[in-house]
Amino acid sequence: KLHHVYQIEAPGDNHKDDSPYEPTVNGFRWHQNPSNQGLMCYQFRQPGVYYYSDQNYDEAAFYIGTIIVKPKPKEHKVEVKGKVFRPDVLYAQTGDRILWMWDGDASLQAGENLLILEEDKVVNPDSQATSTSAEDEKLLQTIDENAARLLARAGRATTNLANIGLFTYRVSDASEVTDSCSVVVNPGPRNHTVHLTDTGLEPKVVKIRPNDRVWWVWQSGKKQHNVRQ
Repeated sequence: KLHHVYQIEAPGDNHKDDSPYEPTVNGFRWHQNPSNQGLMCYQFRQPGVYYYSDQNYDEAAFYIGTIIVKPKPKEHKVEVKGKVFRPDVLYAQTGDRILWMWDGDASLQAGENLLILEEDKVVNPDSQATSTSAEDEKLLQTIDENAARLLARAGRATTNLANIGLFTYRVSDASEVTDSCSVVVNPGPRNHTVHLTDTGLEPKVVKIRPNDRVWWVWQSGKKQHNVRQ
C-alpha cells in the first residue's frame, strides 16, 4: 500500500466519516508522491497537539495520528567566576534545569579543579522523588583526579530540578560559606491523563493546580468519544 503522511486540522463536530481531512496550511507532509517505502522527519518548535493522516492516489485514510509536543523545560544559566556565583539566588520550578558555566582553561591554568557540589538541601517530603536505592548506589563511582580535571576543563555543569525545596550549591574547594548558590524550587506544571473507555472516565475526579495540563486519551473501544466542558 502506498502512503503519504500529511498534517491535518482537528476534525470538527460535523465531520463525516467519508469526508477527507483538511490539510494544515504550511504543515508537515511527505513532499514526494505516495510510496510504499519512505522516511520522514519534522522538527517541532512549538508545544501543542498535532494531528496527521495518510493518503494515496486512490483514497484518504480514515485513521488519525496524534503528536503531543510538551513545553521545553526552562534553563537557568549561572556564571561562575572564581568561586562566586552570578546570580547567587535562583527561583525555579520542578522540571527546570540549571546550567553552571565557567572558563575551564583559566581554571586549569590557575591550578584549580572547579567542580560544583550540592552542599545542602531541604526537600518537601510530599514531593520528593524516589531516592537512590542501595543497589543503585553501588553503581556510583568516585571520580579520580584525571576525571575531575576533565570536568573542570569542560566549563559546564548541569542538574535537573525534580523536587520542591531549597538547594544550596558551592564550588568544591570554596572556604567561605557565602560563596554558594541557593536555588528555591517551586511546584511546576504537571501533566494529568484521563482515559476514556466504553464504560466511562478513568479517573472520574482529577485534582490539579493552576497551569497544570490535563490530557484526555481514548485509543480503543467500540464507542466514539468527544470531550466537551
